Amino acid sequence: MIPYSRQLIEEDDIEAVVSVLKSDYLTQGPAIKAFEDALAAYTG
Repeated sequence: MIPYSRQLIEEDDIEAVVSVLKSDYLTQGPAIKAFEDALAAYTG
């Protein structure tokens, strides 16, 4: 396989994913709300 890019995944990214996986919410909850709010603010 020919690599086309290197992924930049830092320790805080991994910790955020693990935190959500260990929480009571996987598909809905505070992390989703925070993401949606940040995306809305970014896109206007």
